Amino acid sequence: MAPSKDEPGTRATSDTPARRTSPTLLERLRAKDAHEAWARFEHEYADLVLAYCRRIGLQVVDAEDVWQATLLRLLGAVERFEYDPARGRFRSFLFVVVRSAVVAMQRRRASPASAVLEDSSAAASEGTGSDAESEAWEAEWRHFHLRRAFQALEAEVDARARRIFGDLLAGLDIDEVAARHGTTRAAVHKVKQRVRDRLRERIAAQVRHEDGES
Repeated sequence: MAPSKDEPGTRATSDTPARRTSPTLLERLRAKDAHEAWARFEHEYADLVLAYCRRIGLQVVDAEDVWQATLLRLLGAVERFEYDPARGRFRSFLFVVVRSAVVAMQRRRASPASAVLEDSSAAASEGTGSDAESEAWEAEWRHFHLRRAFQALEAEVDARARRIFGDLLAGLDIDEVAARHGTTRAAVHKVKQRVRDRLRERIAAQVRHEDGES
């Protein structure tokens, strides 16, 4: 039954296949003609890396340098890359690469005359970062997956329900949202529950695929 005017919600759609997993995408980067794979990796992860850099206090130009350095480091390591979920999550692997790029950039800024390209194994040992840096990465990673999940839900949740949920996220209380959209408190609660549950499902699926799980 379609939602009534007072009960907006998700559209009745079948689950679409999740995006190709990050490990699989990285494996595709090894191909001779991997332009599409690199473009996809950049499209999906540039915002995550740039937002992290800004969160830890880097200027925009430095954040861009770190992203480019991250791509170069991945390009150099992709031939010997073997992803093993049992040894750690994908986000931890990527954080090591990004953090080593941050360290290298900071060293160049501090002593440009003596700047050299580090051996990748040595750089990786510096990639764990401080607790604050790890927390910043985790926070941006969560935001990254929330944005992806919202984008996916555009095809599954009607526009009115998305607006209602957006108002709730913006801090409006139930009564304000109900009045703004000409609906009831009960209907707003239903939207909140439906969209929140669907977001949780989407994010959980994204993380499973990101970590190479079926």
